Formats: sequence, C-alpha cells, structure tokens
Amino acid sequence: MRIFTSKITEKTAGHCDIIDIAPRIHAAIEKDHHGLRSALVSGSSAALTTTEHEWAINSPPGHGFWPVHRHTYRKVSLGTSQQVILLFFHNRPRMREITLELIGETE
Repeated sequence: MRIFTSKITEKTAGHCDIIDIAPRIHAAIEKDHHGLRSALVSGSSAALTTTEHEWAINSPPGHGFWPVHRHTYRKVSLGTSQQVILLFFHNRPRMREITLELIGETE
C-alpha cells in the first residue's frame, strides 16, 4: 500500500469565514486512486467539517431560495446534500493549507 499526499490552499476572508471546498478536494483526487482519504487543516483558528448543502454558503447575496443540489463527486463519500467546508475563525484574512492524504492503490 502507498500513501499519496497533496495540498490545496485557500484564501480566507476572516471573521468566521465558511468556504465550500468539496469541489477542490474532488479535483485534487481526480486520479483513479482507491483507499482511505483524509483531509487536515493545521492551525487553531481553522477547522474542516461537513454540513448539509446550504444556499447561504453557495448563493450570491440576496438570492432567496434553496437550490436543488445533488453531489456527483464520484471519489468523495458525501451524502446527497452534503458539502465539505472550511471554517475560519481568525479576525483577519489568511492563506490556509489543507493536506489531503490517500492510503491505498492506483488502478
């Protein structure tokens, strides 16, 4: 078994920023890898979690409806209406690095 590591960076706005990073995670693991995946953001002012797809996170301001949305990420195990989000709690903008690891094999 092998360990594959990649990194993505995200610019945060500060002040409780919430960013949907599921598309970036999916793009980073697009290759045909099979195995256990993990994601880690370092630092005491940031966290990764999953949540239901929220229109407030993904819609422009003033867009007052919840769009019907189904994730089609083949290689990220998410529920029908889930997304992976980066939470950032610092009071000013920063760049955050997210480390993605896969323990497994390629096809």
